[in-house]
Amino acid sequence: MVGDRIQARLAIMHPGLEQPVAFLDGHDVVPLVRPASAAVNLGHLIALWSDLVPPSTASRTAEWLGERGILLTDSAEQAGPPVEGTSARATPLPGGP
Repeated sequence: MVGDRIQARLAIMHPGLEQPVAFLDGHDVVPLVRPASAAVNLGHLIALWSDLVPPSTASRTAEWLGERGILLTDSAEQAGPPVEGTSARATPLPGGP
């Protein structure tokens, strides 16, 4: 739902999710996840997201994605190729950059 209307939206799918997710904290999730592989580190990713959502939402989103294995740090098991010079990784998304 967007406002009071039903609209088709892109969603993320991942083994750590029970079903596809289109919104987190009331915000489209795909525009947030797409730039993850370009982030230099987790702080940079949160700063990128803060252009789209409030900083507190960006932090909660990173935590939620991390808990489900969608957003990984160097201390987590690697699900995709590392981004050169980064300490954060994102599981690649279909249709992502």
